[in-house]
Amino acid sequence: MLLLPPAWRRVGADSPINAELAKKRGIDSVGLDLEKESLPFEDKMFDLVTLLEVIEHIRNKKHLLSEIHRVLKVNGHLVVTTPDARIPVWWLRDRILGAPGIGRLVFKLRTGRPPDPLDSHKGCLRENALIDLIRSLGFVIVGRQRFKIFQPNDDIVLVSRKH
Repeated sequence: MLLLPPAWRRVGADSPINAELAKKRGIDSVGLDLEKESLPFEDKMFDLVTLLEVIEHIRNKKHLLSEIHRVLKVNGHLVVTTPDARIPVWWLRDRILGAPGIGRLVFKLRTGRPPDPLDSHKGCLRENALIDLIRSLGFVIVGRQRFKIFQPNDDIVLVSRKH
C-alpha cells in the first residue's frame, strides 16, 4: 500500500496483529477476522481492492470475496495474488511452517515476530478453481499473470472487475 500514490485514500483490513503493524508504518488499517467479520466499510466505497498474498490464509473465501464485492464500486477492480496450489514448493513450505517448533522459528526468522494463527495457509487454490470462485461471486476476469516467489510462475495474479 505504501507504493500507491499518496493522493489515494489507502485503507488496510487485516488480522489485528498485522493491522497494528500497518498502523506503525503510517497506513490507516482496521484489524478483524476476515473469515467471519464484515468489512467495516460502506457499500460501493472503493475503486480498487487488493488481496496480495491473503486469500490462501482464509478458509471462508466466499465470505471475504462477497464482502469485497459489496464494498467495490461498479466497475471497481479486485487484484488477487496467491500461490498456485499445483506447485510442489508451496506444499513443502506449508509442511515446514506447520511443523511444531521449526515452523515458528522459520517464521520468526523471516518476519521478526512469532506467527499469529491467522498467518498460516488454510487453503491454496489452483488457478482455475480461484477463477471459478471469483466469477461465481459476480466478477469478470480482466487479466491473468504469473510471477516468481520461489520458482518461476509459482504465484498467480488475477485482476477482476465488478459487474
